[in-house]
Amino acid sequence: MKSIVNFVSAKSLSDFALVGHSFGGTFISKVAEAILEKIRRLVFQNGFVVRNGHSVLDESPPASPALFEKMAGESADNSFLLPFPVWRDAFINDGDLKAAMRTYALLSPERLQPAKDKLDLKKFYSLDIPQSYINCPEDIALPPGEWGGIRGCRTDWASTAWCRCPGAVK
Repeated sequence: MKSIVNFVSAKSLSDFALVGHSFGGTFISKVAEAILEKIRRLVFQNGFVVRNGHSVLDESPPASPALFEKMAGESADNSFLLPFPVWRDAFINDGDLKAAMRTYALLSPERLQPAKDKLDLKKFYSLDIPQSYINCPEDIALPPGEWGGIRGCRTDWASTAWCRCPGAVK
């Protein structure tokens, strides 16, 4: 989060839309707390919008935390990298095998702790900032159903612009 705030400051950016996809939804929530006056709109594109006091793992399908904990526990630095078949099916299922392999080779393991951290989002939930949630059903990083998109995390989404984009990921 600090690196985003520092980048915005260093480039003197203002009046921009900040977009967060997947785990990035948590980042834009915290960035908005820090530099609200510079942001025109928050856009969550199939992004996590966790409840106050919850973590990304708390808002994930029940099998995910156990899988991530197991992989991280087997590493020297408590990090994990999804196996290629799992990653491909969830994150680049519309790409050909060559593109998927090339992209996977660029990945680095992620530390588990940020996904476990309980987030204090009281300030975020009190902000008066335009927000949009874009739900691309073909984006299956979170499985369809209860775990796809936001999960009971806001009570005031009535004022949020919603967009469902079938076919947008193809």
